[in-house]
Amino acid sequence: MSTTREIRKKGTSSRLPSASTHLSPAGVDGEQVPQGVVLSTIAHDMRRHLTPIIGVSQTLLTHGSKLGDAERAECVKITLRNALQLEHLIHEMIDLQRFDAAGWIIHRRPTDVRALIDALVPELDVGNRPLRVDGDGPIVNIDPGLLERIIDNLVQNAKSYTPPGSPIIIATQSDGTGAHITVQDSGPGVPDGIKTAIFDDFRSGPAGGSGLGLSLVKRFSEIHGGRAWVEDVRGGGARFCVHLPEGGGALDGRRKH
Repeated sequence: MSTTREIRKKGTSSRLPSASTHLSPAGVDGEQVPQGVVLSTIAHDMRRHLTPIIGVSQTLLTHGSKLGDAERAECVKITLRNALQLEHLIHEMIDLQRFDAAGWIIHRRPTDVRALIDALVPELDVGNRPLRVDGDGPIVNIDPGLLERIIDNLVQNAKSYTPPGSPIIIATQSDGTGAHITVQDSGPGVPDGIKTAIFDDFRSGPAGGSGLGLSLVKRFSEIHGGRAWVEDVRGGGARFCVHLPEGGGALDGRRKH
């Protein structure tokens, strides 16, 4: 068995607060999630990305001179992929803390939604899943940085449930009052009983993870005066939807979740 295959078996599949960070995530029906559950969830998510990074580093340190070019390249890919997931997790935790501490400053400006998505696509990590973008998309007065976070989180969620080789579809259009954006996966769908709860903090689905990505999508949508929801796809899969209204709040205003 090759060394890179051994590393993959340890886990190759995305943000930790300081000890003083105050977390008050809501569970189902607004219930408080125990701090022990929060910390356990974060620790588990970090561990599953740290394990392959440590394993690859040890392999390179011990056997690096004996590895071929292809094996060394695979080691770099594994390390980079998991390091980027850890960075993503850290950003999610920071974002959650910012909401809980003082709200959020939004900076609106006219944004071509389709052009923003097209520019973001090359940076999205979807593995070997085809990624398609449909629709022309409107120009709306929103915070482009927060829209990028919405798209990234929805695509990462779709990746978790879409089998390799199956498509992920981003679509955008004007609904007359703002931007309507969807990300469709090819997974098993979302049971009716958790279609609302799945957007709560630390409410991860069957694929695991921190459970923060969709929670932040909801918060980023609501801070614009919009909303986020999920609906079934005929034939299988789920379609996560976001509506961002054209006039959803004061420009550059502080809005609390």
